[in-house]
Amino acid sequence: MSVEIREASILDLPAIEGIAGITAEAPQWSARIWERILQEPAAGRFVLLATSDGEILGFAVCMLIAGVAEIESIAVAGTHRRLGIGRKLLLAMMERVRSAAAEAIELEVRESNATAQAFYRTLGFIESGKRRGYYEHPREDAVMMTLEL
Repeated sequence: MSVEIREASILDLPAIEGIAGITAEAPQWSARIWERILQEPAAGRFVLLATSDGEILGFAVCMLIAGVAEIESIAVAGTHRRLGIGRKLLLAMMERVRSAAAEAIELEVRESNATAQAFYRTLGFIESGKRRGYYEHPREDAVMMTLEL
């Protein structure tokens, strides 16, 4: 399968909400929040999409402020997981924030999500702290991870 990475637009909102709605780890933002993110990229947030033959397979959301990029979410539709799509999204995001002169990328991941932590480590992220009680449903600590660029 050939996967392309592109910038999301407001026209992609239904597909993004569809993937987020069936992905527990994805942000469960309202349509209004998604609209604002997609219509105001200059506000520091951007969304990248992974597509194949016009089908949206996954997305990544990032906020870039003062030289630090924060990965807010990477979500891949269930049937397309474990095919390297999340890695492609993350690599494209890393390239984009490097070109914007970011000095580091940060993220949080559930403490119980060892698979995600291992994935980020393969790309050079290191554990940089914890946030107690960061997640809800269920309540759980977040492991903070950082990649210096």
